[in-house]
Amino acid sequence: MRSNAVLVALSFAGIGLAPAPVEPPRSAPSVEPRAARPPFFTSVRRAPVKVGALGGVFTPPYAEGAIAYEVEIENPQTTAVEGTLVVERMGEGTPVVVARTPVSMAAGAKTKVDFEDGLGLRDGCGPTRDRLRLEGAATAPRVVRITPSCAFSGETRLDGEPRRRGKVNVTSAVLASPLACGAPLLVRATIKNDGRTGATGALKMDGFASEVARSFTVRSGAEQIVELTVPAFQGQSGVHGLTVEITGEASQPSAWSLRTKRECTLDVAFDSN
Repeated sequence: MRSNAVLVALSFAGIGLAPAPVEPPRSAPSVEPRAARPPFFTSVRRAPVKVGALGGVFTPPYAEGAIAYEVEIENPQTTAVEGTLVVERMGEGTPVVVARTPVSMAAGAKTKVDFEDGLGLRDGCGPTRDRLRLEGAATAPRVVRITPSCAFSGETRLDGEPRRRGKVNVTSAVLASPLACGAPLLVRATIKNDGRTGATGALKMDGFASEVARSFTVRSGAEQIVELTVPAFQGQSGVHGLTVEITGEASQPSAWSLRTKRECTLDVAFDSN
């Protein structure tokens, strides 16, 4: 009771108790809006072929020529993006542009883009790489790795009658080795000299990384077996013509050629960055 009386007395005397301190309200921390990622490549595959009235799709074996691909691009931004997909072949000196395709991406959407690599695969044994980049957007480029798995076949063929250069001509040619990645490729040809003097020259075969050649000397009225060897076959597909070249004369294509074929499945994926 006494303490209450003292408080009342102090109050009447104009002496009040100090109020409890009040903390000001805390403001929420400022958060800067995060910038949306630029568009980015999400997946790539060899484009399937549509067949039949119901629109079924399949991916046929690859032999040669251009290859069609389908790449998916995601645009996480809140605005649409316009650009150009540029595809460059890598690993052959200066990158070569093989495709340019306009791209229109809606905001927050994924877009599938088809493009065609007109160079196709020159190498049927090792991976081929194409680089993808998107002009008009800050998109990180990606490298596509195309790895073939091929079965090969080959044969020599005579187109028409044997051609002569003077009295020297190729009378026969055979593929004398199996076709396998990295293995030697051997063509064995027989050259006949119907002339009255000996002949010296070279037998050549084109269509590989570099021209293949083998010199020969054949006596008058005789035949000479000449073997042409590609040291390491790399899965090239196509026609490889044989040419006879006699010393001191212009070269003359023979009617013989080597024809190589392949049937490949392709593994298509992005290289890891």
